Amino acid sequence: SGWGGGISCNVSSPIITNVTIENNTAETHGGGIYFLESNSNIENVIINNNTASGHGGGIYCDNSSPSLDNVTISNNNAFTGGGLHSMGSSDITFENSIITGNTATDKGGGIDIRENGLTVINNSIISNNTAQRGGGFHSADADSSIITNSIISNNTAQRGGGLHIQSINTSVIENL
Repeated sequence: SGWGGGISCNVSSPIITNVTIENNTAETHGGGIYFLESNSNIENVIINNNTASGHGGGIYCDNSSPSLDNVTISNNNAFTGGGLHSMGSSDITFENSIITGNTATDKGGGIDIRENGLTVINNSIISNNTAQRGGGFHSADADSSIITNSIISNNTAQRGGGLHIQSINTSVIENL
């Protein structure tokens, strides 16, 4: 697909539960899932081995606010945001999730956040991701990032193996 190899959501609010989104390709953004102006609840989902030539190998968000609970984002690949790429006025919440084994050629092997609203990561694991900057997590020009009670380990990058944060208004990092 051009946008959203597995699922493409444009101005919609689906509830996605108990599914596996795997082995999909997008020519541009969102190898697994593409969100544009969409708000979704994603629960008990595996997003594995998807590819995008642009942004968001696993998930791409533009002006969207997904809530991810008990989601595994693994082995996805993209130019930026191997696991997830988010931009625009997006608020994203990760709860009890695993982001592992994702690769980005440039930024955010696991997660790449740009010009975002609020990003909350709680009780989650970000591990074994690879990028040039922000192997596990990259954030730039965002309002706020809150990472609590989570594990960030074994990520690889030239700058910020675990985290690379720049030009962000507020960051709270506790109990890692």
